[in-house]
Amino acid sequence: MKYIYTLLLTLLISFSLLRSQVPNEGFENWTDGEPDFWTTNNADTLITITQSNSSHSGSSALKGECIPYFPPFLPVMGPIGICDGDTDDGFPIEFRYNSLKGFYKLNSQGGDQLFITLWVSVDTQAIGVGSILINNAASYTEFAIPITYIDPATPNKCIISFQIINPVGGINVTLGSEMYLDDLELSMDMVSDVEAELQPFAFQLEQNYPNPFNPSTKISWQSAVSGHQTLKIYDVLGNEVATLIDEYRVAGNYEIDFDATGLSSGVYFYKLIIADYSSTKKMILMK
Repeated sequence: MKYIYTLLLTLLISFSLLRSQVPNEGFENWTDGEPDFWTTNNADTLITITQSNSSHSGSSALKGECIPYFPPFLPVMGPIGICDGDTDDGFPIEFRYNSLKGFYKLNSQGGDQLFITLWVSVDTQAIGVGSILINNAASYTEFAIPITYIDPATPNKCIISFQIINPVGGINVTLGSEMYLDDLELSMDMVSDVEAELQPFAFQLEQNYPNPFNPSTKISWQSAVSGHQTLKIYDVLGNEVATLIDEYRVAGNYEIDFDATGLSSGVYFYKLIIADYSSTKKMILMK
């Protein structure tokens, strides 16, 4: 079952440092269940943002979790989330930063991904933007977002937001997806190379693991473009025995479990097709 969820966080205070100008950048300080200097979409009956002791450094980090919410005025739509973060104020800055850095963990369900966006502006006029779409990470992983400017002016305000989204379902995300954020930093560093590492620009189908397997195995791949993807399983005679993926997906890294319960031992093939790209690999089911 899918759940509509969006999370928006907005910074509300000024620092005067060349680096690490993000207030409460390590989410160490909390008041009444809210991270200091941030606006969340927490409501009295729907707490999606909490303090976590699973941190990259220090004693705490921010945790965001997809949970169900059933609005009484829209009963036929099923559970939805709340989106009431205030993005009007932001926080003052004094320099023309080149990037936003930080650390994240993501426990993704149903293909959900972490979407991080920032804007820099002169008063209310946006002059720079950066964003990144991030896949699963079981342990803390660094992200780096380059800021692209459309104006030579020096900004005086920044807004940062985080969301869990589903690239296929849009705002429809899955119950149980969790994100963790820690140690945010505005930086003068150029990060085009880091961005290239985080965003896949090549097609690749990985060897399943484990292999041989019984009865389940994992298949992972990455796509350089958004488009319709199919991942199918065939026996040695070329007969299709399972369809694992047959849908539109955005560019990114993916992983799926294949359960061969009910199939006989032997050699099987899995084939990935995305646009003009096609790749086939062999796997062995050994019962």
